Amino acid sequence: MNGLTEEGFALNWNLNKKGLIGAATGTTICLWDVEKLDEAGQPIINIADSHENTINDLKFSIKNENIFGTASDDHHFKLWDIRTP
Repeated sequence: MNGLTEEGFALNWNLNKKGLIGAATGTTICLWDVEKLDEAGQPIINIADSHENTINDLKFSIKNENIFGTASDDHHFKLWDIRTP
């Protein structure tokens, strides 16, 4: 899979949406739908500069398949909705 340029710290499977995986490295978040990967393996969502410092964790909601959260060394926790660009 493509999208991340460095070693990732955060990796999480979405338990409610089959095939959706998320990972983060540095300040970049990528989401892939492994059920629909093309040969290039490009992410379906790529959010660069999502935090001001290194992302340490990414977790999908267990209640809503479209929500995930990230935590960073910038002392912020952010909630994301994949339905919103």
